[in-house]
Amino acid sequence: MIDNRGAQFSNRHWTVTKDCRSFNGALMFVTEEEAATIYAKACRSWYGARAGSVVHSQVKKLMAKGDGKGVKAWQQVARALESLSAEALADEAGMRRWTRIQ
Repeated sequence: MIDNRGAQFSNRHWTVTKDCRSFNGALMFVTEEEAATIYAKACRSWYGARAGSVVHSQVKKLMAKGDGKGVKAWQQVARALESLSAEALADEAGMRRWTRIQ
């Protein structure tokens, strides 16, 4: 979509520049942290219980290649996945307590 010189790609629906994306005129700004969380949720959906090992495997592959930026991005995904798992456990524990109360 964007070449490494920062050129713009556009079609009927999407406009993509180096700093932002637009769909039918609506701008969407996503931070790296938000992107990592989105990708962590997708990985959990795609891989289920294996998501953590798949993500850690990707980090190791990128480390072996010497891809520092890729390692950083996938480590963010791993942290987001761990955070989502912790939230899910807390929600589940809260639901068990709520069910016992009733």
